[in-house]
Amino acid sequence: MHSSNQASNQEKFSECRQSPKSAVKDQKRLNMRGDVYAMNAAGQISTFRFTNTEVTYSFAYDDKGELLAMASSAGWTWTKTNTDEFRGWVVRNYFDLWQVSEEDTGSVYVNQTGIHATGKKAEMMALPQGALS
Repeated sequence: MHSSNQASNQEKFSECRQSPKSAVKDQKRLNMRGDVYAMNAAGQISTFRFTNTEVTYSFAYDDKGELLAMASSAGWTWTKTNTDEFRGWVVRNYFDLWQVSEEDTGSVYVNQTGIHATGKKAEMMALPQGALS
């Protein structure tokens, strides 16, 4: 299940979290529901915390600004994969690993209101409550 694409994505996610670019303090903001999020210098959501939880979500983007990976402080990760064998997201938690096809997830994105997936089977992503569009 590991591919060079997944390894590359994980490296980019690690680099994004430790990048010198992140030395510039992200702008923290509050939305109308009380959720806290931070925007980086590129105008992308870099972290998000829903008001009803202590779990923080971090995000990594590719060179085009598309969402590439997500990680939660609770130990979950979501990694976008694009190989000949599979196009979609790989979801991991402490106990399990599964794939959700791009067809099932639809568009996955984050904005000031939270994490969103637009597909008909988006719940397979196991995103936080309220994240499904």
